[in-house]
Amino acid sequence: MPKGWMEEYDIQVIPINIHFGEQMFLQGVDLSNSDFYRMADESGEIPKTSQPTPQQFSIFYRKIAQPGIRFYPCMSPASFGYVLIRGDGLT
Repeated sequence: MPKGWMEEYDIQVIPINIHFGEQMFLQGVDLSNSDFYRMADESGEIPKTSQPTPQQFSIFYRKIAQPGIRFYPCMSPASFGYVLIRGDGLT
């Protein structure tokens, strides 16, 4: 996504979980892109990622659910997030 679109169009993105060893960060919340690359470079460690948990999805969607808000999920039909949304796993 081009830089600036999130602010210009008020786009909300659910962050992925980034794991550096025993530490877990939320992409763009607890860990900026520059901090991510700095930590990877300094530690020499390849971080692991994980999808948001069902609870993280639920919190996110309840936060943005308002009349007039349009929701456009951008994810693969094979992903767990897609299964949660299509299967009403958030209720």
